[in-house]
Amino acid sequence: MVPGKTLFAKTLSYHSNFDYIIINGGDVSALGIHASVELNKIFDFLKRRKNKKCIIFIDEAEAFLRKGRNESSIHFSESLRNALATFLYHTGSESKKYSIILATNCKDILDQAVIDRIDEQYNFHNPNIKEIQKMLTMYFNKYVYPLKKYNITIDSSIDNEYIHNLSNKLCGLSGRQISKLCLNIQSCVFGSDTKVVTKELINLITAWHLSNSLEQTNNQNVNKKKQHSSNYTSSDDNSNFKLKDNPNVHKKKNEQHHNITNIEQEHNKKENDENSKNINLNNTPNHDAIKKKVLINEQL
Repeated sequence: MVPGKTLFAKTLSYHSNFDYIIINGGDVSALGIHASVELNKIFDFLKRRKNKKCIIFIDEAEAFLRKGRNESSIHFSESLRNALATFLYHTGSESKKYSIILATNCKDILDQAVIDRIDEQYNFHNPNIKEIQKMLTMYFNKYVYPLKKYNITIDSSIDNEYIHNLSNKLCGLSGRQISKLCLNIQSCVFGSDTKVVTKELINLITAWHLSNSLEQTNNQNVNKKKQHSSNYTSSDDNSNFKLKDNPNVHKKKNEQHHNITNIEQEHNKKENDENSKNINLNNTPNHDAIKKKVLINEQL
């Protein structure tokens, strides 16, 4: 999923004539032991409302609604389990008071009980060229064309045809990146004290914006590759890598070392015995006679 989820929730609440509450999942997990208490306050407040209905938009929902409550993990504390249990308690049945929208970039790690409570799912992909053109028209009307109020001239060549050509260059960007581009155009005009907005100026700002977006994407890909490769680090590649002490391994190593030592001792003993025999043999008075007998036996 890509940025656009928050705008979807706001648009839905606007057309439904609902109020909306935005909750960040990271803020809930940061509350610690107070997370479940604060969630209870929000749901109790919504149940007591008598006027307009409300949409609860929980962004980054995987921060406290993820899997792991049935497992012992340091990454899933008791406070998060209580927060998840509180959410499941208040969403166990349908309500006419409020509607809940969950936004996440990691839907596969959501708890199964949370997924069972979801009625509709929507994926937000990057906009196509037609959608980019509509967004450019909307954001130009919001950020660029109002510059006329400050005695800044908009070049007549910046028309629908130019916006169409510009949308082809922005293919692959998200809605948030496109809105930032149009806002950057406004900021650069105010910062440069220029009195005319030309195509050349917009093209320059666009090229700079695209280079930054591409660099950011490449950095994210590099970080993903590093994280993937780090999972396969061996003891030869990492000098700080240490195996956990295993008494059985040390026992086997000691036994093997003891056996090797015994073999070496036996080998040395045999060599010493042979050397002593040779010494004794050389010291005997009948050395020449014995040597002759040995030679005769070898010839036979």
